[in-house]
Parts: sequence; C-alpha cells; structure tokens
Amino acid sequence: MRFLVFIFSILTLFSCQQKEMKEPKSEPIKQVSNKDVHSFSEPESAFVTHLDWDADLNFEDKTISATATWTIKATENARNIIFDTKDLEVISVKDQEGNLLKNNVGETKEFLGKSLKVYIFDCPAPSPLIRCMHSGYWYSGRPHPSRSV
Repeated sequence: MRFLVFIFSILTLFSCQQKEMKEPKSEPIKQVSNKDVHSFSEPESAFVTHLDWDADLNFEDKTISATATWTIKATENARNIIFDTKDLEVISVKDQEGNLLKNNVGETKEFLGKSLKVYIFDCPAPSPLIRCMHSGYWYSGRPHPSRSV
C-alpha cells in the first residue's frame, strides 16, 4: 500500500510541474499583392473608367470588327495602360485627337491571352480617351479558321 501511495505522490508531483513551452518558429510575413494573376493589367497606375464599344457583326464569317473607346484614369507618373486581349487583331490605337499611339501586343500566355500595352504619357490630361480598332472571331463551337485542326 505504501508503494502505491509513493507512486501516486510521484505522479502527482510531476504532473503539477509546468512544462516549458517552446514558441513556434515564425517566418517573416510575406507582402500580399493586389495583383490579379488572371490579368495583365496594372490598375494601380492606370485603369478604365468608361468603355464605349461600337461593333459590326458579320454573322456569315462569324467576325467582329469594332472600335473600343476607353476613358482612362491614370496616375501622374503612368507611362502606359495594359489591356487584356484574346484572339484579337489590333488594327490601330489613337488618342482623342486622332493621333496614333505607340502600342505593342505581348506574347500569348496560356489562359490569359495577350497583353495590349498602350503608351499614354503623351495623351492630354486629365482623362485621356483611347480608341482602339480591332477585329476577331467569336466562339462558334468550331476551331478558329486560321488554326489547323
């Protein structure tokens, strides 16, 4: 019986002691980006506030020829605005005065399409208008005519 009391006392003594807690290793907090991974755009420098889209549809060829006129809001240091495109042929990009704007279409990236970078640093402020004439095919359930099957 004494043995059981001794064992019980020892167990009670050890169970009442506080264990030293080790703090978990913490990694530095990573900066969270507001960048939309599904877009090429950089809205922190320039973004669209209004779109006026005038389109001609050719039902026989299943093509769209259109002019998109964007009203842009840009920061003071914005040099360009980037749009997302997919299966479009950009014909021309002009400012509100009708002057051609320097632009370039990026390489195709899977699931994203192509970027259209328009250089806006020469546009009149405060809200430059950009007119972009473009054409393309709409989805018909069949492969694009310019692509081999």
